[in-house]
Amino acid sequence: MARHDDERGVLTESRHPPALAWRWEVALVLFAVLAAALPMVIYPLGRDQSIQAYAGWQYLDGAVPGLDVWDNRPPGSAYLFALAQILFGHTQSSIRWFDLLWTTATALGLAALGRRWFGGAAGLAAAALWVWSYATVYDFWNSAQVDGTLTLPCLGVIALADRGARDRRARWWLAAGVLIAQAFMIKSIVLVIGLPMLTILWTTRADRGLRRGVVVPLLWSALGFALGLAPWVIGLALAGGLGPILDAQRNMNPGYTMLTLSHGIGALLAAAADGVTWFSLMHLPLLALALIGLWALRSVRPETAALVVGWLMAAVIGWIAQMKFYHYHTLPVLAPLALLAGLGADRLVRWVMRSTSSIHRWDSWAVVPLLVAALGVGSLIRWGDQWADLLRVMTPSVTREDVWREMPRDLYRSSCVAANIDMARWLVENSGPDDTFFVWGFEPLIYFEALRPAPTRYIYNIPQVVPWALPKWREELMGDLRASRPLHIVLCRRDAIPWTTGRGKDSVALLRDFPALSELIDRDYEPVWQSDLFIVLLRRP
Repeated sequence: MARHDDERGVLTESRHPPALAWRWEVALVLFAVLAAALPMVIYPLGRDQSIQAYAGWQYLDGAVPGLDVWDNRPPGSAYLFALAQILFGHTQSSIRWFDLLWTTATALGLAALGRRWFGGAAGLAAAALWVWSYATVYDFWNSAQVDGTLTLPCLGVIALADRGARDRRARWWLAAGVLIAQAFMIKSIVLVIGLPMLTILWTTRADRGLRRGVVVPLLWSALGFALGLAPWVIGLALAGGLGPILDAQRNMNPGYTMLTLSHGIGALLAAAADGVTWFSLMHLPLLALALIGLWALRSVRPETAALVVGWLMAAVIGWIAQMKFYHYHTLPVLAPLALLAGLGADRLVRWVMRSTSSIHRWDSWAVVPLLVAALGVGSLIRWGDQWADLLRVMTPSVTREDVWREMPRDLYRSSCVAANIDMARWLVENSGPDDTFFVWGFEPLIYFEALRPAPTRYIYNIPQVVPWALPKWREELMGDLRASRPLHIVLCRRDAIPWTTGRGKDSVALLRDFPALSELIDRDYEPVWQSDLFIVLLRRP
């Protein structure tokens, strides 16, 4: 049964029957997800999501990660996007519907974990606050990102570690290690999730000794990690993709991580201040309730308190370690923060009820429907335009594409979804079914929308334009283009992304720094069409 504090702060059993309480919790969590997150299903894909969507589509067609699709991230999230396309089809919306399902599962997991630790009301509040923060703060560019996908497996790791600390059985630590390996294949920064496991082990070592309290569980979790990673390593190695993946990770990520610092410590501090300020302002209510939750941790099990604080510290360290302070890098912080905020909301309401009611004391379940209703109303106010667009899309006369065409281009960092769709259609209409095209820029969405695979594994030009690019990446690209001789080459304009490339030029200007490609284009191609974002070149006869 769920446990609650009485007036003296002592944990007691809930008056609510477990089955009835859980059914209400599930219903209220689902309502919170629909009230806050449903408008997200009409979002288009940004550049990062387009990479994963394209890769997932190609993996379904037999492509090998690394070998056939270059990316500096592990392939786990692309396989999830492949699953999204199996479930919902080859569309941009399929990724968003899958993200809604993933969001729902994460919210239910938070409610269950909060229920185990702090009581049903606190768990529900945590789930509702997390959904609100995710759905109404992170726009289409920052949602359905790899960093947000990590929340669900990290939640599972924490739950397994908690079970291991309670039952003192190796199988839970083994399972936690296996799940860390799966999260690692989504994003390698997830390894910091081991920090909360260390904190909980350290809190339990006193009564069991160093070997049984710390060393043995760590060995079991390490074994689980090895077992969970082995199928990935063996499968990729046999297919020929392991080497290219490690090559991309080893040679791209260090330079990318140090990019901000390469402009000086002042640039890094400015980026950090901007990221922290944005996060603090956008999540001010969550932070305020989380502070109350931190104070209330003194009344829960020491192991639980250590696990929550350790999880939060690990997420913050992962955010800082990336040295970019992008908005979506804060997504792993939200789950432990929401659990603390849920605990804080529960304790705050209990204190108010005890202080204001001299005849009948309500328990904190009274606040749950009020909180969820408030979040739903707040979503309508915060995302009024998105709700209006969703209702329009539900009518026969308006499509998602109509809504995307109304988006102001400058709002999305020079990447225009409608322009990408139009470019894809033009290429399909002006070529045969077996013809290929190559996009020189950072718009993999064109390949995805055209249903044409790229003639090279480099579906965006970051590996060729960053200052730390390897010469062999350029040589390989040129070999692919000479062998495939694509019918069209699309040059992207106004797509400068210095926060990713370290270069202030757009792709057309960057051609001057790539003589081999520039010479091939001048010799074999001629312009046939252009817009403010693209120049299309046709192969000469």
